[in-house]
Amino acid sequence: MKPRRFVVLCCVVAIAGVPAIVRAQFTYQPPPTWSQDTVSVWNDFHGYSGTAPIAIYSYGSWQTVPWPPSSACGGGLYSQQPYPPGFVPTDWQLGSYGPAAAEERAPAYWIHLGQGDPSITNNRLELNSSPGPTPPLGTFDTCHFLFEPASICTVQPCGIPSAYFKWSTYIPDTCPPNRCTNAITDGVGPNRWGGALFQMHPVDNNPPPGAWPGLTIEIDGSNTPWLIFTAQCTDGTPGCRRWDAGNPYSTMLDWQVPLSDYVGHWHDFAFYINLSTGADGVQTLWVDGVQVITWNGPNMYSSPSGHPRLNVQHGYYRLSSANSDSPLFQTPLLYSTTAP
Repeated sequence: MKPRRFVVLCCVVAIAGVPAIVRAQFTYQPPPTWSQDTVSVWNDFHGYSGTAPIAIYSYGSWQTVPWPPSSACGGGLYSQQPYPPGFVPTDWQLGSYGPAAAEERAPAYWIHLGQGDPSITNNRLELNSSPGPTPPLGTFDTCHFLFEPASICTVQPCGIPSAYFKWSTYIPDTCPPNRCTNAITDGVGPNRWGGALFQMHPVDNNPPPGAWPGLTIEIDGSNTPWLIFTAQCTDGTPGCRRWDAGNPYSTMLDWQVPLSDYVGHWHDFAFYINLSTGADGVQTLWVDGVQVITWNGPNMYSSPSGHPRLNVQHGYYRLSSANSDSPLFQTPLLYSTTAP
């Protein structure tokens, strides 16, 4: 472990205004042991479509997000794979994956999205921490894992007000020559949203417009894909800006990198959020163990119910116009409610 940490520290490139210090807590660490469970698959076109495997483990303060188990809940893996063939077991696999044997990580998910259906907007395979209708107040259980600001909750038990998350993503560099900068975004086109790899999403049926925390892909006018981190933040304040100058709801943390720099190898992401409607809200992003941006301020929407809540979604979500057949790989999403 010590030699590995030394190499990482020596290879960090300093970012202006950010200390070039790698925090091992925010990088991949293989679990000492792990077990396997299943979640039910819910398909928009065909209802329940069997089950899919998930990994369960913990170490230190980190533990895997408690996705709704198939034995008690429905729809833990949300599919929009069109029929035929719809979701098939080989679309979501659990194993050890990487660009080479020396770089394999386990456990990890193999996620494959086939050709989309042009009659619908999206195509996805995403684990969802709160499937189905929003639970009534005070009924959090194994089927609903939600987040809400502590200052707003008046009915016990409350959602989680703050948490750290971390995961790793591997986007293969397997496309034909001269097209490897946007392999997973082929077919999407310029000035379009290219996909989401992690997101926290309102559970209200009609939330107000806005951007919510998420590692996403956006494609600019020259058809160049970028990795960004969307966020509910105040445009123009330090650490927050818009992706689209003409769209006031396209706010993001002030971090943007070419997608081409993040293909072919595993990369580690970590995110901290303290949910608040006031100035004590916090959102911080680490990439490959290095803090790249933080923003402080109100980061939660107002809900007619008085109880705005976010769920967590993790997997692969993109427009149906994307025609790449390349899989994408993610390690299980971990969270911690205390500082690692």
